[in-house]
Amino acid sequence: MLRPEDESHEKNYQMRKSERKQVYLHEYTKEYYGIKEHGQMVVHQRPQMGHWIIEAHVVELEALVTQMEEEHARLLKQVDELNKEKLKQGTSQSETIRELQEELKTTRN
Repeated sequence: MLRPEDESHEKNYQMRKSERKQVYLHEYTKEYYGIKEHGQMVVHQRPQMGHWIIEAHVVELEALVTQMEEEHARLLKQVDELNKEKLKQGTSQSETIRELQEELKTTRN
């Protein structure tokens, strides 16, 4: 197992590790119900606000998925075109596959 070189770093790591294991929860519902003006309204609207936050993130994720699918389709088309060019030039199939794999690796990075 790897350990920090410095003993103070080790102590700091152990302290952070124990902090991460603790759970910090606070029951705001009881406090909000105690507020006379808008407490109950806040409690009832919290789930809706959470739903809106989740919807916003879902929209962002769907946009990213669409973008990645378009990029994937573009790369597949590019690989197909390169494959056709290599076959026209008479390059052997194994060389073509190696070259295409290297190109895919560089485009992913």
